[in-house]
Amino acid sequence: MPDPRARRGIRHPWTALLTAAAAAVLAGATSMAAVGDWVTDAPQRVLARLGFYPDPLTGLIRPPHPTTIRLVLAAVDGDALDRAIGRSCRGATARPRADQ
Repeated sequence: MPDPRARRGIRHPWTALLTAAAAAVLAGATSMAAVGDWVTDAPQRVLARLGFYPDPLTGLIRPPHPTTIRLVLAAVDGDALDRAIGRSCRGATARPRADQ
């Protein structure tokens, strides 16, 4: 998924933002506000696993503001995201299992 944002002012990785939104939906978020709240309330270890970076001085991950999540979701090309997820799922199912 290409990042449509201008380079100036980017604080959070594009893939981390998209992954966090997907995780929020999988956890039951049903609106943009709920997705933003879920990401804001996520524990540090979850944010780290989703791909967010800690502050080099404090070591803490500052979660994105709910408005950032809303803007990211508004900027994403839904068709391109659907194709990327489809490719990823096909790639995951095409791999042989370890026990075969």
